[in-house]
Amino acid sequence: MDFIGHRAELEQLAVMRRRAFEEGALMTVVTGMRGVGKTQLILESCKASAEQVFRLFINRACDAMLCRDLFEKLQSEQHFLQLSPAPSSLAALFEQLFAAGTEHRFTLVIERFEELSQVKAGLLPELARLWSKYRALAHIHLIVEVSEPQASKIFDSPRGAFFELADCQIHLKPFGCRELKELLYTIKPNYSADELLNLFAVSGGLPGIACDLASSGCLNAQEILSAAFDRHSYVAMQGLTRLAFAGGRRLIYKTILEACACGADTAAKLAEQFGTPVNGYLKRLEQDYGLLRSTRSLCAAEASQTVRWEVSDLFLAFFLRFVIRHEAELTWPGCTPELMLRCLEDFERWRFACFKKLAALWLMESGAYGQAGPWQPHSRAAKRGVEGLDLLALKSGGSGAAFELCLRRRQSPLTDRAVKVYKAQQCSELKELHLELHSLCLEDLLD
Repeated sequence: MDFIGHRAELEQLAVMRRRAFEEGALMTVVTGMRGVGKTQLILESCKASAEQVFRLFINRACDAMLCRDLFEKLQSEQHFLQLSPAPSSLAALFEQLFAAGTEHRFTLVIERFEELSQVKAGLLPELARLWSKYRALAHIHLIVEVSEPQASKIFDSPRGAFFELADCQIHLKPFGCRELKELLYTIKPNYSADELLNLFAVSGGLPGIACDLASSGCLNAQEILSAAFDRHSYVAMQGLTRLAFAGGRRLIYKTILEACACGADTAAKLAEQFGTPVNGYLKRLEQDYGLLRSTRSLCAAEASQTVRWEVSDLFLAFFLRFVIRHEAELTWPGCTPELMLRCLEDFERWRFACFKKLAALWLMESGAYGQAGPWQPHSRAAKRGVEGLDLLALKSGGSGAAFELCLRRRQSPLTDRAVKVYKAQQCSELKELHLELHSLCLEDLLD
């Protein structure tokens, strides 16, 4: 299958490669959540390089053992590098590589760069020192692949070992509406709007999951759930892997993530469910691990409304809600007809929540709106009968649009929608906005 999406990022990598070989060594950081396609992007970029490319994969091992394995890998490949003598540490190995860049032009790719902090204390600062020493003399394009949120700690924080050393940062996001439509068209040109939404609702735009489901033809709700319930399927294995990464921290983290995925989206609801405040856990899951995201309605003033929490990885949220939540009832590799029926009913609710996210992406991709998302009134307005808006989209200059969403081509009477928007605009945060009134159905996303 042809490479899909991330064309701007590919061009950015090509520009950095040319500059590194012509002007001097440069470092490009490719970051994003796990499974978002960082490695595939780097490999696709390297195909266009006429110079040698060296790939080093960092796993958790002791310094000497990992150094030996990487050295043996480099020695087994046919290339111009003559690494001698055999290094006894990773710092020595990287110094030889950086020194080789003073005589040769090449690309050096380091995958899972963040794991170096676990290999040996002080290793990252030492590598930063070596890079600073050789970067003005070498012609290397150094590409480091880092998962979030570790990238921010290493490269953006003043206390990070590589603070201000990255020449370019590329942050990959999951596929949006445009890329998912391109993927579906490649495999099934006559795809339906329901299949587009189903693919997004499960994969969350993660390329690997989306490609697997589309290629195998699992695009309706029952086929998707059957794949998730089959422990040997790619979807289930990816879900279990991501769960191990998330739940491996502490059991309470996994439990909080599951509760958020199942609808407990405020600190108050979570505290009621767990019988104790969980604010500290929520902040750690967001700031330290990037597994949760706090959101407020558009136009809301800071701290003026209840913060809502959601699992930042939509695929993980799907897996928690539909597989982990029911694992006691699962009879691997499948489920009972009763469980499937319950999950199909819940999947419809899940689809509509995901429709809001997909519609917001579609509106912003159109270029007509800068921001889009659901809007909820503050508690006092809600008590006065003010209802939330399915989707609020904002343009620059204080104008925007209120959208009523429907999965099928039906809509409430215009008068009812106008009254709903009029009441919403009585809230202080929307008073100054000039809002147009629209309805948006799932079929519109195919345009």
